Amino acid sequence: MKLFLLPLGLFCLIGISGAFDLTEKFYWNKLDFKVDDEGIRQNIPTNVYPRGFEIWKQKLFISVPRNISEIPYTLNYIDLNTTEKSPQLLPYPSLKANHLRYGPFKSVHRMHIDVCDRLWLIDDSSSKNFSISPKLFVIDLNTDIIIKEHILSQHVKCKSSFRNLIVEVNETDCESAYAYIADPVGPALVVYSFKDDDSWRVHHAFFNFDPLSTDYNTGNLNYQKYRGILGMALSRPKGNHKMLIFQPQSSNHLFLVRTDILKDPSKANNNFHKFKVFGHKGKNSQSSALAFEKHNGILFYGLVNQNAIGCWNSEKFGYDLSEGTVGVVAKNDTSLVNISDLKIDSAGNLWILSNKYPLITQKGLNEQEINFRIFSVPVADLVANTICEKVTDVGV
Repeated sequence: MKLFLLPLGLFCLIGISGAFDLTEKFYWNKLDFKVDDEGIRQNIPTNVYPRGFEIWKQKLFISVPRNISEIPYTLNYIDLNTTEKSPQLLPYPSLKANHLRYGPFKSVHRMHIDVCDRLWLIDDSSSKNFSISPKLFVIDLNTDIIIKEHILSQHVKCKSSFRNLIVEVNETDCESAYAYIADPVGPALVVYSFKDDDSWRVHHAFFNFDPLSTDYNTGNLNYQKYRGILGMALSRPKGNHKMLIFQPQSSNHLFLVRTDILKDPSKANNNFHKFKVFGHKGKNSQSSALAFEKHNGILFYGLVNQNAIGCWNSEKFGYDLSEGTVGVVAKNDTSLVNISDLKIDSAGNLWILSNKYPLITQKGLNEQEINFRIFSVPVADLVANTICEKVTDVGV
């Protein structure tokens, strides 16, 4: 199945002249786990969903939160060399590691792979029936060994819910890594230092949801969501720091803060004015997934209320992020329902995960239609003929 990318100013999905085709890499009507015991396999519930993913070499990792205990594996992978379009999910790094009672992984949400070949992931089952402290794990992908396990229970406040993370690290100094962990319910940001194995909780008014942006419409389903900071991306380096770009899920605004402020626990909660309003993306631009493509300086974000992917080009517009400087590069009311995660791989491709999460939780999973999709598209092709097209030098 294919969907069309939109040239600037066009919003029709069918019959767009010259539109680039975005083809599904994988898709599932329902998730299928590779389980040796056929009896167990047949009893796996249907209303489960993928939430996050990552790409490393020829592996594509997929997280399936354990909203119910019958889910066999919460951390999964598929081989990118497979010719199957709906492959079975394999447990990573092992079946034992995903065992509900004895394994370390209980309910994985989103994840991040850094330049040092390490998989960072948030495991948070505290909001379910498992009563286990949320944790941050770091896995060495070259050995499949857990090298860090950091308990986050000291940062749980009332109804905390850790759902996303992003990692800042220099490939020449893998020890000096920091993870920024979003708590959209808190709302708050937890900062973790890999070198010190320490973490601290950061509060700011910009982490809160906007009460005027809590109304959602997905596939004829109207619902309200009161979620703070969730989507995050890191800018290119600026001196000795980067900018953390973030968005409360129920908001139409983007915000930013210098990461050197966040890395110092003595400064993180005492520099209110260092947090800045980045810009307003327009009406109904709520988002839970951001990705920054560093080569061309392009920010991508999922538009949950529009079933679309938005973009903004920093090389063209500097710090001017507004309704007039953002664009829509892909839209489809069937294939892009609830974009849950976005990633940029080392080859310059944007990967997209859509999962119909609101429809599944409210109406149940319809096994007669495709519910989960993963797309991959070269960034250059995605932004061609749009407001986010790469800046090129013009000869005289």
